[in-house]
Amino acid sequence: MNDEVPKKNGAANGKEGNVVVIGKEWPPCPSCATPCKPKDMRCLSCGHDLTPGGAGAASCFSEQELAERLRSLSLRKKLMTLFFVICLAVAAVAVISLFKWLLVVLIIAAIAAVVFWILSWSAGAQIVHMLKVNIVRTALSGVFAECEYAPTGHVAGSDIRAAGLIDGWDVSSGNDHVRGKYKGHSIEFSDVHLEKESTYTDNDGNEHSKYKTIFKGQWMTCKLNRTLDSMVRVREKAGLWGFAKNKLGVRAKGSIETENDAFNHQFEILSSDPHTAFYVLTPHFMEYITAADRQANGRTFLCFSGDTVHIAVHNGRDSFEVRGRGSEIKNLPALRQRMQREIKYITSILYELLQNDRLFAQAAKCADVRMNF
Repeated sequence: MNDEVPKKNGAANGKEGNVVVIGKEWPPCPSCATPCKPKDMRCLSCGHDLTPGGAGAASCFSEQELAERLRSLSLRKKLMTLFFVICLAVAAVAVISLFKWLLVVLIIAAIAAVVFWILSWSAGAQIVHMLKVNIVRTALSGVFAECEYAPTGHVAGSDIRAAGLIDGWDVSSGNDHVRGKYKGHSIEFSDVHLEKESTYTDNDGNEHSKYKTIFKGQWMTCKLNRTLDSMVRVREKAGLWGFAKNKLGVRAKGSIETENDAFNHQFEILSSDPHTAFYVLTPHFMEYITAADRQANGRTFLCFSGDTVHIAVHNGRDSFEVRGRGSEIKNLPALRQRMQREIKYITSILYELLQNDRLFAQAAKCADVRMNF
């Protein structure tokens, strides 16, 4: 197996450490973990004051500063793209020309085109990163206490595998990694992409790897401050790729059925202790899961294990997607509102889940009583 887990570096993951950038070690910004040159007075991505005795974590770009920096980067990206196109045009003319001396022009134009393309791509990447650390991170920090946000991190593959919800994958990746607290409960969240690796041999006898998507969507964990002795898994029966490939209406071995026929038809419940499953899956919560699954337009999976619940939603989408387009830069308030709507979807699941907090306590208590007997 080749699990890919996020590399933890900088303040975004709660650890100190330098970041290697093109062979150099640059210290990460204490606020957003972006690599900063030692001579920088402020972080160029989030505006954090880097001077000794400065404003500290409270410092950030003002709305006007952020807008101006984004417009400057956008203009740079457009100019580099224009120069790239011009260089390609010059190279094309040199190719179709019969004059040998234009070979030099072709080489120079081709090199210049590559340089301008890299500069254009770099400016675009900077725009996306700035939007992430200033818009997305700020929106998340307004909802989750002690929020840590890493745009390129994701939930560890080992944690995903331990939940036992998705089978048949080899490689994990993802982005938009969030850690924090919601109503006093520790949460972790990210987009996750799980793939199955296979090999094939071409006509020349060379082996190549190819990857098939098994899961793409959101993965969230929440600490409940309660402990269940038995694990409870809820998996949708409609098989997609590597999911449980049970036909609708067919009961899997060991599956538990409830009094909710619609829920039984759509989901399978796996647990060694039916009593724990019934305490966790109250009638109201089952109705909510069914409704939320329809709204998500995907497949929903849950795992209750110990003091942690895993919630996975396969919908083929990335959350907090930012493309750095001109429309986003020109209308930052609209972008903020979109991020807030996506956060609201996450918190609605958490809020509904935490309504069952007393039930987890009852389930644990009942398990203790049975053990005493």
